[in-house]
Amino acid sequence: MAEPVGSMGAMPLAEGGLTLAEHYAAGEDQGMRRELVDGVLIVSPFASRRHQLAAHRLNQILAAACPSGLLAMGTINVDQEPATNLQPDLTITRIADLDAPATEGRPLLVVEILSPSTKRFDLTIKRQLYAEMGIPSYWIVDIKEPSVLVLELGRPDEYDERAHLVGDEIGEFDRPFPVSFSATELII
Repeated sequence: MAEPVGSMGAMPLAEGGLTLAEHYAAGEDQGMRRELVDGVLIVSPFASRRHQLAAHRLNQILAAACPSGLLAMGTINVDQEPATNLQPDLTITRIADLDAPATEGRPLLVVEILSPSTKRFDLTIKRQLYAEMGIPSYWIVDIKEPSVLVLELGRPDEYDERAHLVGDEIGEFDRPFPVSFSATELII
């Protein structure tokens, strides 16, 4: 087994990697966040308090604007058979999809808040996988800048940049529903 590099590690496992069933059977790791990409276990530290604060504030903004039939939710499992499990920081999900398996009922929006340990993963691999899963909108929040990169599916399996909200600038978005806020509202 390979050693994790830095604070986030990709650990290739037995030949063929882990399946979703094996990943779930392993249970939760109390000290680390565990995701699965094509059978490879991705391990990273839990989010910092500032990261959690930004997620909480954005969740409040989205929940206040959320129309009936939709929910603003924190981390949920977003799976793709046979061996991929992602856990975005926030999602907008249809109420009708609450009981759907994690491989179905895709969120309308996934949000990742960049951390030093996951930045490259969020900007590349997750961006590609969320697009392949057909998730219409992907927002990437940078709490250091502060900024929000708004991506939307424009072509099959590929996101186009629709907006890049920076600092105190108020962004007005219409997908997945009308909402407006500034990136600085997410931080102290």
